[in-house]
Amino acid sequence: MDRIFFYFLLFGWMQGSHADLPNEQKVSEAIQIPVKKKQLKNGLTVLMYENHSAPFFSYQQWFKVGSINEEPGRTGLAHFFEHLMFKGTTKYPGGSIDKLIGEKGGVFNAFTTYDFTAYHMELPTENLELAVDLESDRMIHLNLNLEQIKSEREVVKEERRLRIDNEILGLLQEKLWKITYLTHPYRSEVIGSMEDLGRASLQDFVDFYKTHYSPNNAVVVVVGDFEPKKLETLLDKYYSKIPAQTLPSSPTVVEAVQKGERRAKIIRPVQNISVGISYKTVKATDKDSYALDILAHILGAGSSSRLYKKLVRNQQFATQLGVSSMGLADSGLFMISLSLKPEQDLEKVLSSLFAEIYRARKEKVTVEELENAKNAVMKEFVEGLKTFRGVGHALAVNEIYFGDYQKIFTSLKDYLKVTTEDILNVANKYLQPQSRSIVTVEPQKELGSQLSDKNTAQEE
Repeated sequence: MDRIFFYFLLFGWMQGSHADLPNEQKVSEAIQIPVKKKQLKNGLTVLMYENHSAPFFSYQQWFKVGSINEEPGRTGLAHFFEHLMFKGTTKYPGGSIDKLIGEKGGVFNAFTTYDFTAYHMELPTENLELAVDLESDRMIHLNLNLEQIKSEREVVKEERRLRIDNEILGLLQEKLWKITYLTHPYRSEVIGSMEDLGRASLQDFVDFYKTHYSPNNAVVVVVGDFEPKKLETLLDKYYSKIPAQTLPSSPTVVEAVQKGERRAKIIRPVQNISVGISYKTVKATDKDSYALDILAHILGAGSSSRLYKKLVRNQQFATQLGVSSMGLADSGLFMISLSLKPEQDLEKVLSSLFAEIYRARKEKVTVEELENAKNAVMKEFVEGLKTFRGVGHALAVNEIYFGDYQKIFTSLKDYLKVTTEDILNVANKYLQPQSRSIVTVEPQKELGSQLSDKNTAQEE
């Protein structure tokens, strides 16, 4: 199948809320795209999907490094370094890259997560060599100097202020991860602490670059309108001389089993209470992740979900509610977030919410709920494959997490296999009272100057 829009084969049966689910054979036949995998002698992994349905391509370069690779006192390095990658090389100076890509009619961006850092660009077909040259050059010839670090440090600090320090949901999330993980690197926000951002040195970044930005720690994905033979020639020309590096061992921190509910409270000048709840679950590669995704939809995805109908529509305790299951390389979280209406009794709301969690542990969901949730989960999965960038993202994530991009072709079948018994089992296995962590952002009782984080982030 040579078109990216193969998702239309599945989209029809996902429109109705009671549509019959396809069998595994139909799903297997639908989700198949001809990807070619190539590995250079220096360890660089390349995934190629040729598709001539539109005259452009997505070029993505992923590095297997994120905040999980950071040590205490060095948080935020992975994200900070993502910014420095745009400072350029001698061949492609800082400031000229965005301009060059823009003049060619393309877009260029990046993001950092707990487990990896990704750089992506979309360009018209005739610019393939530019993409290969640019990204291979940044892998080995990046300009790093103290002045660049000083200027970008202020940019990253301001980003932290906007996303975390002055943003209620950002504050809540950061605190929730800190009390959920007491020793694991996941406890630190990807952007890092203000203190660590201030102390990051030139040598820190030189060491980080040499350690993690090597071909044997990277996955390049190219999706779209290109000629495979030309691409392979360009890959050999520009990447083959970049030496592999000795990679550090994977983090081995084992988080102790949680044996009791944890709580933290943040006081801010707000009108209503915001709540974040987490339960530690499993890594992205665990088979339980499929049932957890579906359970999250049943409990809190959309206005027909159990918690939305109960807390927002019927009892009118909350104005917003969300539930998600997040799998990572070394762990996972099942998370619930809600914004209460003003003057609501927090403990009364939590009691109502946890009663619904208890129900999920004690009785099976209905077949109708299960089928509707499967439709919703698989619709999201398939819609993510509408674009060249989306396909490239999915291929890279599966290659990094599973060590094999082909897992993308079987994921839908794994969702189809989930039963009501599986949902009951994961609810009992992971959503226990002693395993939960709760963070609330609550209004100040007295007006006045805002207190410091040290005094307002009260743990109980």
